[in-house]
Amino acid sequence: MDGQRYLQNGFNVLADGLKRAGWSQVTANEAPNRKNHTFAHTPYMYSGGERGGPLATYLVSASKRSNFKLWLNTSVRRLVREGGHVTGVEVEAFRDGGYKGVVPLTAISGRVILSAGTFGSAKILLRSGIGPKDQLDIVKNSALDGPTMIGSEKWINLPVGYNLDDHLNVSSVHPSSRP
Repeated sequence: MDGQRYLQNGFNVLADGLKRAGWSQVTANEAPNRKNHTFAHTPYMYSGGERGGPLATYLVSASKRSNFKLWLNTSVRRLVREGGHVTGVEVEAFRDGGYKGVVPLTAISGRVILSAGTFGSAKILLRSGIGPKDQLDIVKNSALDGPTMIGSEKWINLPVGYNLDDHLNVSSVHPSSRP
């Protein structure tokens, strides 16, 4: 809660070595385009001195909105769209009490933010006919999604999933002469 990082000895040793090798220390979220020969502390979401994430930060403020509804046991299957305009979100229940159907978006001004993680967001886009043809062909030929996949004439060719890294990290081993 005091804004200080503690027990930074390991980080400091590595940071010193990287700096001597010509690398630059950045604040990751403030330098999103600097990815070559840079290093940073891992960004975390904190609230009240505790590490959290979307559930501990965004959900708390969103739940106070009058138009907010939390649907449990429900997942997004695909986006329903007309050309490049999303008109609805198809959801499915994965347990009892979940919702199934299409949630319509407000015409013209409706928006969707996909936040299903590195792999989940790409999966939703591919199921929606958005992505590279070779990957969309795989979805089209799958037993689960193939029968309901939109026609290839409506596909949007974008590089979804290419150069995909989930939590890119580099592991370093530093031998020591100590027993």
